[in-house]
Amino acid sequence: MTPYDPGGTFTWSSVGVGSGGGLRLMGIQSCSFATNGNWIGFTGCGGGNCGCGGCQVGGCYLLDGASFELPYLWCGCTDHGDGGEGGEGGTNAAPPSVSVSFDKAVVFYEDAYTNAPNDIVAKRSTNVTLTVSASGGEAGGMLYVTDQNIGKLVRTGGTPIAFPYTSFLPPNSDISFSIEYEAETHSDSEGDITVTASITPGDGGTNINASATTTSVEVRITACRPFPTFRRRHIYGICEDIWCEWFPKSVEIAWAHSGEGCWAEICPTYRRFIFPREPCVPVLTVSHDDVSFDIDLTCVAPNSIDAKFNNYMVATPPTTGKSGLVGMLLQLTLMPTNVSFEGLYVEEIPTTTGTHTGYFDVPAFSNWWYHTRANGAGDWHLTGMENIFTVDEAVMRAECLPPWSNGEITWQIPVEWAFSSTNTAGSGTLFYSDVQRFLIDPEGTVSVEKFKYIISRSTNDVFSLRKRMSK
Repeated sequence: MTPYDPGGTFTWSSVGVGSGGGLRLMGIQSCSFATNGNWIGFTGCGGGNCGCGGCQVGGCYLLDGASFELPYLWCGCTDHGDGGEGGEGGTNAAPPSVSVSFDKAVVFYEDAYTNAPNDIVAKRSTNVTLTVSASGGEAGGMLYVTDQNIGKLVRTGGTPIAFPYTSFLPPNSDISFSIEYEAETHSDSEGDITVTASITPGDGGTNINASATTTSVEVRITACRPFPTFRRRHIYGICEDIWCEWFPKSVEIAWAHSGEGCWAEICPTYRRFIFPREPCVPVLTVSHDDVSFDIDLTCVAPNSIDAKFNNYMVATPPTTGKSGLVGMLLQLTLMPTNVSFEGLYVEEIPTTTGTHTGYFDVPAFSNWWYHTRANGAGDWHLTGMENIFTVDEAVMRAECLPPWSNGEITWQIPVEWAFSSTNTAGSGTLFYSDVQRFLIDPEGTVSVEKFKYIISRSTNDVFSLRKRMSK
């Protein structure tokens, strides 16, 4: 049964002390009582078979205006047994007992992490259940429950009890409660989260104690490279490497993985994991005893290029009656930028396909018809921090003499990446394509178009820059 606490603190006297024989509480009955100091004497109870008049009467009591149930009374006489119904036999009451347990030795958690500026994943944790059980035994007693560092956990369910906790246990009564937790912060050392329960017997016997411990373990995944700045994430680029750590370090942790990738370093206080050369979705698993925690990761390859206008590129200004000599510098970046592709090589593959029409369809411009090595293709560029791999020159260096008319040269721009600059052109991984155009109109205005930007220069040396709507 769960005892009803009417408020206040009541100390029951030992057998034979005070009026009424210092009766012990054992069941449900009703009788009048009188208080005297720190004990309560019961009178007029009747019904006992030992002649003491203090057993076997049911009902409830009023104390200072509060109504509450009490177990039935036993005067302490041994000639009517353990005070149970019928009162047969000698004493055979169970002693007080208490137990405390956490169902898991550790609680794993990972703090919130950022996969991209607008993609923040909430903290997650395994769970642990605390169970406290106690029995009052023949004499009953007071249950005290205290903690150390329980604030490193957060209650998620179960009995809403706060520590320190105190409860009166009538004789032969039991109490049990469970509280469910997740991790809040990591422990400072193994087993530093402790809950202790103690029973002080009502007959003045020796205290009975029990305790249990658990540990809150933070698992932390961090990119080894400094870019991007949000290094704690679950999405990485091909060939990136990550630090795998846990806190506190004193806990022995086992690491494993499924899928692609490999461990590069295995040290007592950290692990280093390297992603493979192709996209994959490996799973890291951290465990201690029978508790495990999975970390789902994603490895991606470059999927596009972002261009940012850097500056105008101007050769010698056109002389009177001439046009051309216009270009721009474009900073090119591998995408996505929420991972690092530092160390990859990128090139525009040389081609001999394209179109040339109108004004440009004459032998004088035949060197410009195709995107060959002579026109900037076929050079491997090393990707650096922030995934920037080059500042590209998109320029028309030829002078265009009148008379002018509409004309266009179109280059195909396939782009590939590789792990080495010794790769031959076309042997890497094709991941993006664009077009580059050179245009002229009847007024002699020449334009260069590449990677979403269009720059123009008129014969009176007026420049304009705009973005195109699509490739």
